Amino acid sequence: HKIRREVGAILVGKGTVHDDDPMLNVRYGFLKKGYKNPDLIILDTNATLPETIRLISDTSRNIYFVGDVCPSFIAIYPHLHFFKISRHRVDFWETLLAKLYDIGIKSILIEGGAGIYTSALEANIVDKCIFYIAPKLFGGKNDVHVFSASDKVSLDDIYQLNHLKVR
Repeated sequence: HKIRREVGAILVGKGTVHDDDPMLNVRYGFLKKGYKNPDLIILDTNATLPETIRLISDTSRNIYFVGDVCPSFIAIYPHLHFFKISRHRVDFWETLLAKLYDIGIKSILIEGGAGIYTSALEANIVDKCIFYIAPKLFGGKNDVHVFSASDKVSLDDIYQLNHLKVR
């Protein structure tokens, strides 16, 4: 929540929103200290998310849907917006970041999922990775992983992380 209060927007994919129905907001007293909830960016290529997701009720910030198809409920809510940008574009990230910059969003926190993390790394737009490790281990071979499968098969092709810190 400390990091959320410091960014212009949080970016998530439709899978995260559909599966978890998160609020993605600032908590633990930070709002009382003058911080605000960051705007939200939801990547939903075919506008499959229902109007019943909890995020829609949060009118304290702007929510930007990004995809090929505009969700039908956008026009009903003044805090919802749509950017028609196809995830299939070669310059998807460049185009999205330029639009966000134009509306005043200068930093984003990507909170999932694996496909989006991988796509952002491959587009070379990631400045920093922060991992939180819970004090419990669980999962199985069919579970979702942090990053999705990639063509990176040799040590020369893998992503190199620099300036690592452990706290």
